[in-house]
Amino acid sequence: MSVQNGFYFILAPVFNKIVDFLFDGLTRKKIVASEYDKFIFVKGITKDEAIFRIKEFGKLSGNSDYTYNLFDISETGDWIIIKSGENTMFFSYHNLIGWLLKYDLENHPTYCLGFARHKSKSGDDYFCLHNLEEEADDFLVGVRRKEQRFIIELTKPYKETAFLKLRYYFKLSFEEVLKIISEKGLDIRDLDNLNYSTFQIKINN
Repeated sequence: MSVQNGFYFILAPVFNKIVDFLFDGLTRKKIVASEYDKFIFVKGITKDEAIFRIKEFGKLSGNSDYTYNLFDISETGDWIIIKSGENTMFFSYHNLIGWLLKYDLENHPTYCLGFARHKSKSGDDYFCLHNLEEEADDFLVGVRRKEQRFIIELTKPYKETAFLKLRYYFKLSFEEVLKIISEKGLDIRDLDNLNYSTFQIKINN
């Protein structure tokens, strides 16, 4: 059993890559970055530390192919709310979740998860989160509001579109995630009413 600060999910002991390949066309859900508002919820580090980690993330590739991304950042209680700009591609968004969590394992957030809110179809909203265990570095686990569970591979160089690989060998519930973060003082219905500061941060592609 794996855990990140109260979010429990049970993974199959071995990923069956052959099954993944044979049934890929039947188990993938295509998503498009521009159709989502992309949030990251962080608890347990300061706003300044979160901004520093995003800037460090932007330097990762080390090449000259970069864009300036806008990040709207706010605080509510002891939560840091990060809203990625329209030009933040899915690859950067999903990988940033793991980076914020694992940048400093001796000072990692108590909670760090993504919330992708579809702009017109609430049923396509999803939560995604990273596992602290080292062997899980290359994927996120997530769940859609429709209670479809999935993994997101972090090694694929996708940008505008991505695929959720639907899987059912772990336990994760959208409603349970909502309940946990609500009990910890975060209500996603308030996201549009927060006071955000906008930061322009260079992200290497």
